[in-house]
Amino acid sequence: MTLTTAIGRPCATGRHSRPAAAPAAALLGFFVITLDAPVVNVALPDIRADLG
Repeated sequence: MTLTTAIGRPCATGRHSRPAAAPAAALLGFFVITLDAPVVNVALPDIRADLG
């Protein structure tokens, strides 16, 4: 059985050759969490008023 990359070329080590994928995913996750904090803080007064 021959291992191939995402575009169909044989892969010498059996691993995908995308070394930037993990840091990019971590950066995206950090950005989403950083953006979520102010959104929640702005929405808290309305949530509190709706819940009573």
